[in-house]
Amino acid sequence: TARAVAQSAKDTSSTGFRVKSSEEFTTMENDLIKVYFTSKGGQPLKVELKKYASFRDSTVILGGSDFDKFGYMVRVDGNNALPVSDLYFAGSGVQKMPDGSQQISYTAVGSSGEKITHTFTLRNGQYLMDWVARFSGVTKLFKEGGFHLTWQSRPSQQESDAIYERQMTNICFLEDNSFDYIQSKSEK
Repeated sequence: TARAVAQSAKDTSSTGFRVKSSEEFTTMENDLIKVYFTSKGGQPLKVELKKYASFRDSTVILGGSDFDKFGYMVRVDGNNALPVSDLYFAGSGVQKMPDGSQQISYTAVGSSGEKITHTFTLRNGQYLMDWVARFSGVTKLFKEGGFHLTWQSRPSQQESDAIYERQMTNICFLEDNSFDYIQSKSEK
């Protein structure tokens, strides 16, 4: 586990949520991937695939560009909302779990007791990582109790033949225990 800190002015908004602080970076890895986390947004920043190589580099890096976004909107006071990626979270550090997995949690607390916790669990031998988001004070955090996740990613070219790579690339996911996928030029 590695940690680094990028310094900036410390500031707390009138809501209690930190909107300016020191950004901390932590890594968590298993035998297949290395995940880089940031306290800004309490989320993964990028992922390194250890057993794959691109035509340019010895490993494949997913995410980490300015275009890549993962998050949701949170009301910070009345009707004013900010992306969760603008809030600074306190990290727990990487913890080893009894089953051999690793876990890291990030928590942000508002002045009225609202609480957001992101917990990530990584198991050996898996590319999948569990993400559990827990909220306290949901009616204050989300307009009409709605949670709208935005995941925006533009993968960088990993193969020398970009046309073939685009034809073979897909995003697959589970929704309501049903497998689905996003084809080229579609949104879900």
